[in-house]
Amino acid sequence: MVYYRIALRTNESAEWRWKSTVVTSLEAIVGLIRLYRSVPRDRIRVFFSSGVELMDDMLARENEGLASNSVTAEQFLSGKTISPAEMVRLEAEAKSVLDKKVTVPATVATMSMANEKRVSTNRAALSVLDIRRLEMEPGPPGDHDTPYTFSLPVSMPQTLAWLKLMIRVQSGELEL
Repeated sequence: MVYYRIALRTNESAEWRWKSTVVTSLEAIVGLIRLYRSVPRDRIRVFFSSGVELMDDMLARENEGLASNSVTAEQFLSGKTISPAEMVRLEAEAKSVLDKKVTVPATVATMSMANEKRVSTNRAALSVLDIRRLEMEPGPPGDHDTPYTFSLPVSMPQTLAWLKLMIRVQSGELEL
């Protein structure tokens, strides 16, 4: 399975920063690129990966000027992607660099990540929507592959509303 994620750069000297969560659908990526239609397409990058945990490594490589599993939005929309062989090669290269680094205890790593997030989150540079999203989405992304179990609400009006919606979907009046 291939995972995708979008990163943006606000100016020439800034680093690439994540602007989406990890998705598995090409249609979702095209929709996200359309969402950022006011941003020049050379300042939007689409990252590819065979594993969610490797996305941050690819972003770090791109910010360091190294080869990464990414293309600009313009290249992506014109049909250019990363071949699976190239993706595996770059991920193996990134993994070998990570394996050579000294491991840090989990508590120290967690504390430093929290401090980096606090330092890098300059509220004056973020829009109100970005601030609200950051407040509502704490922690690392990537929990999208866990199954969701639906259960009806406990209140009767909400249960009836769900049942009416289900009937409309089953009758073909609404499409999912």
